Amino acid sequence: MISVEGIRVDLSKISAIIDQKAPKDVIELKSFLGLAGYYEQFVKGFSMITFSTIRLLQRNVSFEWSERFQQSFKKLKAMLSKSPPELGKDFAMFSDESLNSLRCVY
Repeated sequence: MISVEGIRVDLSKISAIIDQKAPKDVIELKSFLGLAGYYEQFVKGFSMITFSTIRLLQRNVSFEWSERFQQSFKKLKAMLSKSPPELGKDFAMFSDESLNSLRCVY
């Protein structure tokens, strides 16, 4: 959310990520990483946090959810719930609209 106070996370938009239980299989892990990846730009070190869990998506690796993966999972959820790092006071916002949608990039 962008306001006079700055940029912050809208918790209602990421509640699906925050409330997510640990994945039980590859399909659930892919779903979680896909959704979390949408907010990758707001998480410093996103690829380093998810590196170990992405290994579980490889074909010849059995899906065994361990404490190491659980810690990465918790860390990513915690990082997503925090406000993004200060981007500075000046920023530009570009918008594009049509009859069906509105897109903004800052």
